[in-house]
Amino acid sequence: MKTEIREITPSIAEEMLKKNINNRKLSPKHISFLSQEMKAGNWLFDGQPLRFDGFGRVLDGQHRLNAIIASETKQKFLIVSGLTEETFKVMDTGKNRNAADAFSILGAAYASDLAAVSRFIIGFKAGNNSEKHGHKTSNTFLIEWYNENKIIDEMLVEASKLHYESGKIITRKLICSFLFLFSEKHTEQGKAFMYKLCTGLGIELNNPIYVLRKKLIADKNSVLKMTSTYRNAIIIKCWNLYRENKTVTYFKFDNSVKFPVIK
Repeated sequence: MKTEIREITPSIAEEMLKKNINNRKLSPKHISFLSQEMKAGNWLFDGQPLRFDGFGRVLDGQHRLNAIIASETKQKFLIVSGLTEETFKVMDTGKNRNAADAFSILGAAYASDLAAVSRFIIGFKAGNNSEKHGHKTSNTFLIEWYNENKIIDEMLVEASKLHYESGKIITRKLICSFLFLFSEKHTEQGKAFMYKLCTGLGIELNNPIYVLRKKLIADKNSVLKMTSTYRNAIIIKCWNLYRENKTVTYFKFDNSVKFPVIK
């Protein structure tokens, strides 16, 4: 077995892939994701190797090599060659480091929640209105976002308190996420809105927060749950009405109409 660190160019990647046989099916979506990370400069040398057998055939790394070609960038990799073909059977069986692990290593409190909140906010701003399919974001990008938005630490502490006081009718992730998003429009109103929604204190019967809170309580006790898209939509609609000092008797959202914008 031989190891070396090499800078892999698109032309070198193409040559390496010519011997790519009996490998798993390529995922265009994953290649696109890796390519975008490389173009953005988020791809860092972390010692994860490209692995080859004794005949130079690719055993591990075909997606990364294809991403180098697609991104037209040069990337540094540890090259491990001379492995037996049998090695392929036991590759990629370990657990990848997830975002929560990365935040935990940073020493951040509420690492799991921080990862979920960061991904939700970034995804939401990118147009993903539901958590069903998630938003694929690299750990590097999540940490960069966090470093620019450290206020999220304080919001997570507040969200933990409100989550308990709410009777768990809304998740800690959503409390913190919407507290952040609404506070971008108006800090004090954002705090007041989430406090009233979670505690039920200081709201009148004709207040849209009262109507939303009743709906969330009913949903918690219902067998048929609201979809995440529907729930997120009515939370935003409620916020907009609250900001405009309007009243409402019920909430609904039709998927055929445009998703509401935070005002």
